[in-house]
Amino acid sequence: MTLAHGETEIGDSLPSFLDKAEQVAKIFATGAIPIIIGVGGWIIQTTIEHDKEQAAKIQQEQQSALDKDRISLEYVKIAKDILTSTEKDVPRELTTWSWRLLDGVSPIKFEKDDLNRLIKNQERIPTPSIPSASSNFLSLAPEYDRMFKSMTLTGGNEKFDTIVNELLENKARYADVERRTGVPWFIVGVVHYVQTGFDFRTHLHNGDPLTARTVHVPRGRPTSGQPPFTWEDSAQDAFESTGVNKIQDWSIVRVLFELEKYDGFGYRRFQINSPYLWNCTSQYTKGQYVADAVFDPERVASRCGAAPLLKRLMDRRLIALK
Repeated sequence: MTLAHGETEIGDSLPSFLDKAEQVAKIFATGAIPIIIGVGGWIIQTTIEHDKEQAAKIQQEQQSALDKDRISLEYVKIAKDILTSTEKDVPRELTTWSWRLLDGVSPIKFEKDDLNRLIKNQERIPTPSIPSASSNFLSLAPEYDRMFKSMTLTGGNEKFDTIVNELLENKARYADVERRTGVPWFIVGVVHYVQTGFDFRTHLHNGDPLTARTVHVPRGRPTSGQPPFTWEDSAQDAFESTGVNKIQDWSIVRVLFELEKYDGFGYRRFQINSPYLWNCTSQYTKGQYVADAVFDPERVASRCGAAPLLKRLMDRRLIALK
């Protein structure tokens, strides 16, 4: 078959055009690959650099925050050291600054009146009344023995006999607690007086009302039962929760140790004989906790301590302690 002249030219030219197009594409592709790789690499590198900058910025901010926290902590430590100092003549300006700093960084702020009172009275922060290694019976027994034997009672026997007589009037209730716990009735009575002034409406733990669980230290007692509590139930919990009910040795030195332990050894930090034991004797002059962890070096306790009451009970031959 013979083709027309025009048809032959189109057929011959098509392969040539495709070949040229293929060559151009190869040339373009060959040239574009480095460009694409370069652009892609630039984008990746830019992203990496940006991420590094962001990471460095975040790290710097975190470090700055840590440094700020460290500085704040150092100031808190300084304030704590000032407020726990046993030195008597700490300048008022330092205690004022310390209380304001602690209130400023604390998540729970003081009531304005409470803060002003702490500043005005130059109050200090006592160490928690947890017995140290030296506050154990064997190490303190000689001290109790010496102090009890050398003490003199202040105020005359009539004052102490008034207290002792009221204690005896309540002996039946104290004996009930003794049957429950094994704690001698006269110790129950002495604690009742020193702790609450013979108030049968309050917990023996700390003097909080029996209409609810305790809100002061120790908080939330008794843990079982529902308020209002009977005085006997609360007294039982007080002795059992402190372990006094487990004591078998009721010598005078052991009694004095257990009574101070019951109230807390916090006075020893201030080198003051506990008024809980020694008020109304020659072994105590002043200094008292006026609230949980708030110590007033000038306050004089109002109730007589346990030691003179025990001494008067012994002198009247109402009890016998070795």
